[in-house]
Amino acid sequence: MKRRISILLLLALCLSMTAGCGGETEETDAGEAGVPVETEPAETTEDTSAQVDELPADLDFGGATIGIASSVNVHFHGYMDVAEYDDTTSVLDQSIYNRNRNVEERLNVKITEITAASSDVTNTFKNTITAGDDSYQIFHGADRVVFNTGLEGYLLDVAKDMPYIDLEKEYWYADGNEVLNVGGKQLAVFGEMSLGTYDYCHLLAFNQDLIREYSLTSPWDYYTEDNWTFDSFGTLVTAVYDDLDGTGTMDENDRYGFHTRGGFQFPLMYTAAGLRTVEMNADGLPEFTAPANQKLSDVYDWCTSIFYDGNAWYKQSFGNNFLTESPMFQENKMLITDMTFFYVSAVRDMDSDFGIIVYPKYNAEQERYYTWVEGGAKAIGISLIAQNKEAVGAVLEAMGTDSLKNVIPTYYEINLKAKYSRDEMSSQMFDVIRESRSFDLGDTVWCETVREKLGSTFNSKQPLASSLASIQKAVDAKIASAMEVLAD
Repeated sequence: MKRRISILLLLALCLSMTAGCGGETEETDAGEAGVPVETEPAETTEDTSAQVDELPADLDFGGATIGIASSVNVHFHGYMDVAEYDDTTSVLDQSIYNRNRNVEERLNVKITEITAASSDVTNTFKNTITAGDDSYQIFHGADRVVFNTGLEGYLLDVAKDMPYIDLEKEYWYADGNEVLNVGGKQLAVFGEMSLGTYDYCHLLAFNQDLIREYSLTSPWDYYTEDNWTFDSFGTLVTAVYDDLDGTGTMDENDRYGFHTRGGFQFPLMYTAAGLRTVEMNADGLPEFTAPANQKLSDVYDWCTSIFYDGNAWYKQSFGNNFLTESPMFQENKMLITDMTFFYVSAVRDMDSDFGIIVYPKYNAEQERYYTWVEGGAKAIGISLIAQNKEAVGAVLEAMGTDSLKNVIPTYYEINLKAKYSRDEMSSQMFDVIRESRSFDLGDTVWCETVREKLGSTFNSKQPLASSLASIQKAVDAKIASAMEVLAD
């Protein structure tokens, strides 16, 4: 049964303090988007027995070295270790440092890590395995990269081959790992010991001052009334379309309802509607179901009517971080903006009040919210030649437990809730968003073939049906190729 971090605990912590396909670009800096509040990580006293690992108390691995190979770039926290810190180190990094030193002491191991751009670290990891070198047992990279590395024969099945690992524990993402379990094999996993999945989780921020200026209903009121739906969202984002400079031409100097990177509108909304482009069929095999999904077509039509016909989206091209490249939301030129957890910090200094809200439901009948975890989120794989699998499994389990107790509350409270989120309702929204994360093989693994194609289809206003038909053979071939390997 899925267990949750206590919202009450997180709020108490807050009161106790006085803060392309998902980013595998070839950048070597793992910089944070903002500087966290410099205060000591909060201590917890909550009984977390239901959340902790079940490792034997007397484990001792005699000083064994556990090596991690991590890909990094500037769009997420790509690292799993902080080797040392001083008075300039962020509190979040201090919590990661303390987690790993706690695990080292508990299990008598030594944790080391190399970090580099995706292609470099992937090649290093694979080359060491080919050479029979057991320097790196843990591979930490973009979901699709880890999965494909597994297909190439470099990784173990985490569920079947790894001692001590319990994927039912809360610190493993059940929904995401279910998606990555293809052909009965778990070559890649998502877990709390990596912040790279939080960092790629999307959410909405809205300008409260503009809500009041235009006499609109707050998204929080819609949410409280259980009426936060596509229709409510559409009403808001089409209500703001103003020629602020009076030129008669709408451009970056004017005001709109919605802001996001080009190519994201459709995937954001079909995910929010609870849809996946690739699903498991009755035989447990992945199938490209998007072409036969009428609801997907309905969402496409809705997006067209709101973002194009309703003039809700400013038609501009953006790079990876549109919030800083074109800070229209911060300048009161956008009512609502899309962002990820990682980039909440990009709006921290705006003068207007803003709130955080989960993506809306398709309609009132939809049972739960769904939040897009963009392809490129960080996953973990285990080296095929790992010599001390017991130590590797125990380290990941212990890191998961300590992450729940210390790192994740620090990430929430310091990087998000206390520093960047300006009110209690936004704080609660982070918990709702966390629990609604959704994954799709058509993005998580086959992003370039499926999700990017659908995004560009919407950007260029092409018919959805013809686009789906045009990629059918390519998607089927990707699935068949993967299943051929996984069947062995």
